[in-house]
Amino acid sequence: MSLVRQILTNPAVWPYVGDDFAPDRQEWQPNADERIWYVLAIEGTQYGGSPHIAGLLTFVPRSTVLWEIHVVFTPKRCTRGVYIGEQVLAWMFQHSTAKRIIAEIPTCNRLAVQLASRTMKQYGVNERAFMKGGILRDLALFGVSKGDLCRVS
Repeated sequence: MSLVRQILTNPAVWPYVGDDFAPDRQEWQPNADERIWYVLAIEGTQYGGSPHIAGLLTFVPRSTVLWEIHVVFTPKRCTRGVYIGEQVLAWMFQHSTAKRIIAEIPTCNRLAVQLASRTMKQYGVNERAFMKGGILRDLALFGVSKGDLCRVS
């Protein structure tokens, strides 16, 4: 759990992790519930480069078949976010009980919304459901079902 904490509390990442009610970065601890899957994305090995952590993808089960994804890319990642997202979604469908994976992304996080729109389908908006910077913001709702993985461009 210390690596999960290190990634998520990185000063370049932390502003995008939670809402206005998240604890201070130094006090925050990751959820150690054994049902949560923390999946590391590693880059740099296929062409003889030195491996580095490109991202952390967290999967939280809402039920046996419905899982929620949270994606964090590290500052060191290359520009392969869509590829990483597609590969990890496919891996998750293959190795878990998930039949559908969803994401709820604050619309103010434009890069995350853009990534999700290229790996999942937007199915709605939860209006004024997330407080960031003292402003109630919308959550864009995305999902993908097992067998429907495709890049939406």
